[in-house]
Amino acid sequence: MAISSLRYSHLLNSNDQPSALEKATIQRDIIELEDRLYRMRCAVSPVRSLLPEVLGQIFVAAATMQYAPGERIDTGQVVDLSLVCKAWRAAAEMTHSLWADVLIPKPGPRVFDKVVAWMGRSGSTPKTLRIRLSSPGSYCERHAQAWVDADDNETSPDPDYPAPRCVLDGVPLLKLLTEGLHLDAFEIGIATTSCLKLVLLRVQQEASKGTPWMSLRSMDLRLYDQETGGPEEWWEWQESSDPSASMFNYLPSSLTSLRIRLPSALSLHRADDYDTHSQTPIHIPASTLRNLTSFTIVCDWDGRQIATFLQHCTKVEYLNIEYGIRPMQLWTRETNALVQHNLPPRIHLPELRTLKVHEIPHCTAEHILHFIDAPALLRIEVGIQKSTEDEDVFGENEELTILRPICLFLDSLGLLHPPRAAILQSLTISNDDFFEAGFSDIDIISILSPLLSLKHLIVVAVKFVGDEAKAGDSFAVMRRYMDDHQTLLLPCLEYLEFADYYWAFPLESLLRFIEARHRRYAQHQASAGGNKAPDSLRRVVFRNSESITTLEEDCESASTVALVRRLGISLECIRPRNWK
Repeated sequence: MAISSLRYSHLLNSNDQPSALEKATIQRDIIELEDRLYRMRCAVSPVRSLLPEVLGQIFVAAATMQYAPGERIDTGQVVDLSLVCKAWRAAAEMTHSLWADVLIPKPGPRVFDKVVAWMGRSGSTPKTLRIRLSSPGSYCERHAQAWVDADDNETSPDPDYPAPRCVLDGVPLLKLLTEGLHLDAFEIGIATTSCLKLVLLRVQQEASKGTPWMSLRSMDLRLYDQETGGPEEWWEWQESSDPSASMFNYLPSSLTSLRIRLPSALSLHRADDYDTHSQTPIHIPASTLRNLTSFTIVCDWDGRQIATFLQHCTKVEYLNIEYGIRPMQLWTRETNALVQHNLPPRIHLPELRTLKVHEIPHCTAEHILHFIDAPALLRIEVGIQKSTEDEDVFGENEELTILRPICLFLDSLGLLHPPRAAILQSLTISNDDFFEAGFSDIDIISILSPLLSLKHLIVVAVKFVGDEAKAGDSFAVMRRYMDDHQTLLLPCLEYLEFADYYWAFPLESLLRFIEARHRRYAQHQASAGGNKAPDSLRRVVFRNSESITTLEEDCESASTVALVRRLGISLECIRPRNWK
C-alpha cells in the first residue's frame, strides 16, 4: 500500500504546523495504516491455528442456549457461524452435535426435506426434534370436531361452514416420525388434548417397528393452556374415563424418559370444583411407566394423579415433580390416605437416585410425598411455595420459619435419620425469601448435622427484596453449633453454591463459617491420627448475582476473602447467560 508520506515528510521530524491539505492527507493515511495493521494482526491471530475439533467445541458453547427444562442448540447461531468462512463451515459440519437438535416453531410444507438435510450432518449423535404444532393460547376447531364425531358417531360439520384449516394439515409430521431419521428425543407442544390424541393415533397407525417413532427413547409432551373465550366444550380435559381408550396408550413402547406438562387447573372447565377436579382422569399405561428411568411431571391438579403414576415407576432413577402454585394436596394428610384411594400404603422406588420437587405447599410439606420409599436416594432438590392466605383456611395458623417446611419434607422421606441421611450426597434448596428471615437454630442444624456424606449444597433464593428486609445470619448459627458441640459440620462438603441472592446476603459471616470449618476440619484430622488431608471444601460459587461486582468490594473485610483463598478454596462469581 502506497502512502503520501512525501507530501508531509518534512513534518515528521519537526514541529511545523501542517496545512489543511496535509492534515487531511495524514488522517487518511492513518486510517489506511490502521486497517492494514488490523488485517495483518488477524492473519496471525491464534484462532486461525485452532484445530477444527477445538473450533467446533467453541461453536457448541456459543450456540447452546438455556431452554427449560434444559438446553438446546440455537440453529440460527449455527447458520451464522457457518457463513463466516470456509474453514468455519468445515469445522461446524464436522461437529455433529451442532446439527442434532432442531426446533420447528412454524412448520411449513418443506419441513421434512429441511429437517432431514439438517440432521443428516449429525452422524450417529443422538437426535432431538422439537415441534410446536400450535402456540399457547390457541385451539384447533377441526380436531375438536373430529373428537366429537368419533365419540358421538355424528356426521361431519356443515360443508357450507367448514372448520378452519388444522395446523396439522400443512405439516408433514407423520412423514418426519415414520420415514425420517431415527430420533432419540421428541418434544411436541400442543394446545388441545384433541390434537394430541389424533397426532398420537395417526403416528401409531403409520409406524412400524423400524420407524423413528418406535425407537424413541425420550419424549416431552407440553399441553399449553387454552385461551379464554373459546367454545365451552373445548375447555374440558379430553381424556376418557376408560383407561383402554386413553390417548396415552399410543405412546411408543421404547420410551425410557418422559416429561409431561399438563394444562393448568384453572384452564380446565371444572377447575373450581375441588371434588370433581381431583378425580380428573389421566391414564398413562402402567407398562409405559414401568419402563421409565426418568420421569418429569408438571401438574397443578389437586388430586391423586401423581401418586397413581408413581406406584408403577419401579425403575425410575430420576424423578422431577412440579406442583405449580395452586394445589394444596390436602388429601395426603388423611389417615391411610393412599389406601382410601386404592393405592399401596407405601410406594417403593428402589432405583431412585435423583429427586426434584418444586412448589411444595407449606401446609402439606410434611405429608405431600411421605408415602415414597427411596432407599438409594443420592440427590434431592426441594422448592417450597410462598405461604398464602388459602393455607390459613385449612387450619394452618402456626407461623413457620423459612426452613421449617423443608425440614418437615426431608424428614418425611427419612432423609434426616440414619441410614438415609448418611448416603445423601447433594442437596439443593430453592425457596422464596430464603435468607430474608434467616434460619432457626433448630431447623438449620436439624437439616445439616445428619448429612455426613453431603458433597454438594446449593441454595437458591430470590434476587430482590424490599429495602427494609434483613438477612438472617444463619452461618453464625452454624459456627456456634460447631463450637458448642466440638464437631465438624458437613465433613464431606466439596461444593457450595448460592444463587439469586440479594444485597443483604451475609457474605462476611459465610466466609467466617468457611474459615471456622477449615480449622475444625484440621482438628478433626489431627484427633483422628490420620494424614493431614486437604479440606474437602474446594469450591464456593456465587451464581447470577446482580449486586456483587467483586467479593472484596462486598465483604466487610477484604482480608477475609484473601484468607479463605489462601486455604486453597476457590471463590467464584458467575453470571450465567440469559435464558432464551
